Amino acid sequence: MAIQANSSLNKVELPTGSYYLSEKNAKEKYEHENHIIKTPSMIRSGANKLANNVFVYAPKGMKGSINSNFHEYLSLGSLPYIAGCVSLAALYNVANKFYDIDSRNAANKLGRKMGLGIALYALGKFLGKKVIETGVKQTTGIDSNLTYKKVIHEIPENKNQKPKSSVEFHKVFESVDFPRWDLIEAKSNHEDGNRYSYYDKIAKKMGYKEKLNSPDQLVQGKIQNVLVKANAAKNVSSYLWAATGVALAFQPAFDTLANIKKPNKNIFKYIKNNYKNIIKNTAGTFRDAFKSLWHGNGKRYSGTIGKILILGSIGSSILGVLNAKTSFKAVKENKQAKIDFSKKYEEV
Repeated sequence: MAIQANSSLNKVELPTGSYYLSEKNAKEKYEHENHIIKTPSMIRSGANKLANNVFVYAPKGMKGSINSNFHEYLSLGSLPYIAGCVSLAALYNVANKFYDIDSRNAANKLGRKMGLGIALYALGKFLGKKVIETGVKQTTGIDSNLTYKKVIHEIPENKNQKPKSSVEFHKVFESVDFPRWDLIEAKSNHEDGNRYSYYDKIAKKMGYKEKLNSPDQLVQGKIQNVLVKANAAKNVSSYLWAATGVALAFQPAFDTLANIKKPNKNIFKYIKNNYKNIIKNTAGTFRDAFKSLWHGNGKRYSGTIGKILILGSIGSSILGVLNAKTSFKAVKENKQAKIDFSKKYEEV
């Protein structure tokens, strides 16, 4: 039976037994299935991952839960690195109480620099990746951090347990070979009723002024090409920035950290009342550390190595973005006539 429109009521009469979701029900269904969400901030994402690792994934693994999966196993890999970094930074400060005052001060100084080196290593890795991701997003419109919520329906571990669900957060492009195109199209359809709207936006960035009939056929391959190049650039750039961060931490400009004493007042109140001076002093310390790394500390080749680190970090970020966008733009058609009008006949 065909669907007929009722002009008087401006509604659609559906045949008996037909399946139809109202706008409200369709929205609720979308929210309860796997779907793309607003990309969380680095702090929120990191805190959520750490909390899950410590309080959810690790206990499940230790109990031998049948609901432990490969994603949880990979996520737990960050815990040994965190424990190792904390141990490395604390080692010199914990074990030095058995030594004389001079040795203790030297150990405290080295321990603090070790902790700062770890912090700047992490900051450098984050910065190296973030510059590439931001540059690629601005030039191509492709967000490699596009996040989706995955709903896991867990198996009851005993007969008395009620079925329950858990949530995991994944990247849409975490597999370049098999991106979640279905979730991209579902989001586009949910927002504006056009499953190809995301591809239309990328195609516009590529230089196509008019909408394509099947944009997914062209755009998907371009996205994968950009992501492969961007991922390679992030691997190089992040470690160069991380090495630069460690080198900065061991510059003489940061020696003053060894003399910092815990304020007698509440630490948060102290920061609130002195945050302007703290920001000014921190910026000055980083400036002096960069100068020291650039010019060297008097040792042979130290200035050359410093310049290589700084220029290599900056250069890898710039070249990484430029390389990722190569071949991204639409190929301009050659509109020059191919027929030679000087000839009487044209060979085919």
